Amino acid sequence: MPSQRLIAGVMTGTSIDAIDVAVVNITGSGLNIGVEVYSFASFPLTSLADDLRELASGKSKSPCEIAEIELQLGEQIAASLGVQGCTDLLDLAVVHGQTIYHKPPLTWQLLNPWPIASKIAAPVLYDLRRADIATNGQGAPLTPIADAILFGHESRTRAIVNLGGFCNITILPKSPATMQTLDSIQGFDLCPCNHWLDGVMRLRTGTPYDNQGELASKGSIVEPLARSLIDRWSDCVRHNRSLGTDDDLLFDLADYSTADVLATCCEVIAQLIGQACSDSDELICAGGSVKNEHLMSRIRAHSSAPVIDMEGLGIDPQAREAVALAVLGALCLDNQPIGLPQITGSRKAIISGSWCLPTGTDRIFHG
Repeated sequence: MPSQRLIAGVMTGTSIDAIDVAVVNITGSGLNIGVEVYSFASFPLTSLADDLRELASGKSKSPCEIAEIELQLGEQIAASLGVQGCTDLLDLAVVHGQTIYHKPPLTWQLLNPWPIASKIAAPVLYDLRRADIATNGQGAPLTPIADAILFGHESRTRAIVNLGGFCNITILPKSPATMQTLDSIQGFDLCPCNHWLDGVMRLRTGTPYDNQGELASKGSIVEPLARSLIDRWSDCVRHNRSLGTDDDLLFDLADYSTADVLATCCEVIAQLIGQACSDSDELICAGGSVKNEHLMSRIRAHSSAPVIDMEGLGIDPQAREAVALAVLGALCLDNQPIGLPQITGSRKAIISGSWCLPTGTDRIFHG
């Protein structure tokens, strides 16, 4: 096993707004790895975003169109890795692919990985969720084991709060990340986040997002709407269900003003986060909506613990999922299952992912 590996993690989340690329230096092996972020950059999906949104919304596409979209996605990711300037140095690229459908036992992360493998001449690991689903799991969330390695603390219980298309949370008890403590980690999907906030903005204003939550800050909370959304999504948490297709749909906006809808959504998201993280010593927030100042202020209002931007821990909040993917790739290389049974519901440990091996098996390192 090499003592050092350079791994790229590539994430295109359910918000369908960008390709996030983190290049990570991994030292050690298994759960005892060290992680250093070498570089991070975010690249726009440009016009491809519209095609991906249409697919994710269920709009019919021909086989030719789907093949073209997945090829273009692979080519754009390959080009993004080229901009990072380290393609000749990479030992592995871990690419999530674009979630087009997720309703277990079915899931589809769209990707043609071969333009990427050809570009970097190194293995590409992709399709990380279906192995977990094959063993009766939900296939999500998969990042908690990576969160434990990146953010576990010996004296604080930490909640890692991802404010992406969906809000999902990892609860890390006080303890270093070791095999003996993995079964105490909690993780779950909570509710829509950017699917609501950005969806309202695209529908009502034609703009991609509410810059810094400025419009939401001018709105008033619609109490009946807030109560109904909290009741619905609290029930989702109780059933420990991963979120996906149909969960990203907007509710009936009725005649509410755009500002009031946004303010209500921020309040609902913040209340649900506060309830879910009530036993944590600190909340560490990541994802695109960390930039939404109004949402962050409401999360702080509903949290009994300090709320910290992940930037304060040395990782760009937008980079968290891409960095986590690189960590998951290192674990898969080391024969470590990444789906935790108490989180995904899987029946047994299984090594996740599909592999592209452009130079054969000589570049695969197993412990």
